[in-house]
Amino acid sequence: MGLRAEYLFHIKKMEQIIFTDNAGKTYPFIPPFTRDNLHKYLQVVFGMCGTASLSKQMHPVKMEEIQPGDVLLRGAFPGHAATVVDVADNDAGTKIYLLAQSYMPAPDIHILKKPGGY
Repeated sequence: MGLRAEYLFHIKKMEQIIFTDNAGKTYPFIPPFTRDNLHKYLQVVFGMCGTASLSKQMHPVKMEEIQPGDVLLRGAFPGHAATVVDVADNDAGTKIYLLAQSYMPAPDIHILKKPGGY
């Protein structure tokens, strides 16, 4: 949620910064459109919304169509999300994915490592 809000803030699409909680209440980002106000807004959103509500807002994508920026999501209490950072494939068509995760609120982002290597 934080990465999406920051991205939309950066490209000045403030009207698209909106999240919905499990009860269906929406939380739009409202003026003033400052970075300080965005951080205050996100503190509210992080407290009211999570993977369960986010899973109701997102649209599924087929695994073979996953692109950087997509999110792998398990909406639950607690759930989990990982962001697709990059996708690569070889001549045989085998794909590998670089995934990142964080926790709520997202102070740091970590790259995931597959146990045991590739």
